[in-house]
Amino acid sequence: MCRGTRAWPSRPAAGAGEPGSGSGETARHAAPRGAGCPSYELLSKYRGVLMGVQILLIMAFHYTEDLSNAADHFNGPAQVFYDYIGSSGVDMFLMISGLGLYYSWKRNPDAGAFYRKRLTRVLVPYVAVALVGWIWFDFVHSDAGVVRFLADIAFVTFFTDGVKWFWYIAVCLICYVLFPLVFAVVDGTRNVAAAWVRTLALCAAAVLVAVALYRFAPSFYDNVDLIVNRIPCFIFGALLGRLSHERRPLPMPVVAACLTAVAVMLYPMQLVDVPMVKVYLRAALNLLLCICGVVIMDVMARAGKPALAGLHDVVSKVLSWFGRYSLELYLLHVMIRKMLNLNDLPTTHLRYEAVVIIGAIALSIPLKRLCNLIQHRLLHGKRLLNAKEYRGTYAA
Repeated sequence: MCRGTRAWPSRPAAGAGEPGSGSGETARHAAPRGAGCPSYELLSKYRGVLMGVQILLIMAFHYTEDLSNAADHFNGPAQVFYDYIGSSGVDMFLMISGLGLYYSWKRNPDAGAFYRKRLTRVLVPYVAVALVGWIWFDFVHSDAGVVRFLADIAFVTFFTDGVKWFWYIAVCLICYVLFPLVFAVVDGTRNVAAAWVRTLALCAAAVLVAVALYRFAPSFYDNVDLIVNRIPCFIFGALLGRLSHERRPLPMPVVAACLTAVAVMLYPMQLVDVPMVKVYLRAALNLLLCICGVVIMDVMARAGKPALAGLHDVVSKVLSWFGRYSLELYLLHVMIRKMLNLNDLPTTHLRYEAVVIIGAIALSIPLKRLCNLIQHRLLHGKRLLNAKEYRGTYAA
């Protein structure tokens, strides 16, 4: 096992580790890492790659979810994916967001600047897509009217009626509100062991809130389960941010043991059938596989073999592209998917699923350009940005 990587002061690169960027940039610390010893910093270094993987997993989950809802006998690889990977891409997204927010707050704990940047980054693309989606749904498809439209787009109906279209934006907003408290818990001690204990205690408290809602307010829990079940993942992501920022060593034997334990609990023990428990087990499985993946990527990059280095670069560039557009891809994907399904064009058919995927990819590029321009205006007025400032601004 690698030893003794301590916390070294650093200043992250512009835009490093902030939510929604898909950036592969990371902090460079003064102390060199031991040869062949992976650290949590790899989660930041390959952050864009991980985000790319997760948005692809979310797209795949939506397809398998449609299959499960439509098929009388749902089996084969699609069912395996649905049961054991499921929507864990969202959980991993929240962990990556927690990691990125830790870097951002550590660099500049200005709450005003933090919230302006985060809210602009999330709400501008949301409004751009949700306006189209909710106008179509509330005025064309269902004739629900203005009041319902305003309640839908403001997430009021998420809490009152369990309307879960675009719900990921709602959980992002809640996580932003909670983050100063989360950061204080994670970063409030110099002892990393104490940080682990404090973070896990806060995660346990969040789980208890979810259990209490499930037990005593089941109707409300059904409305908000997608959020309350995932808050612990976001909290744990902030701890990953600290471990990454301090370049703490990754204990790979422990990772392997945890991966084995999670796999046993999911499959032979069939805890995947237990509500709520399966959420955390699948999230843990995704995280542990991601850790293994970034370690493998790092080995490929350091192997000194052109073939492996070339493969590393290709995989990294492709997945980082998806990571860079992950928020736009998510919004467009869920909008197009619902529009097709409600117009009797079921995405269980591959030709319609292809429309969803190709449409989301094609529209994500102009959408991001448009949103960047709007964000620029909101954050900086008419002042032009140089290239470095531009990357830093839209990394969040």
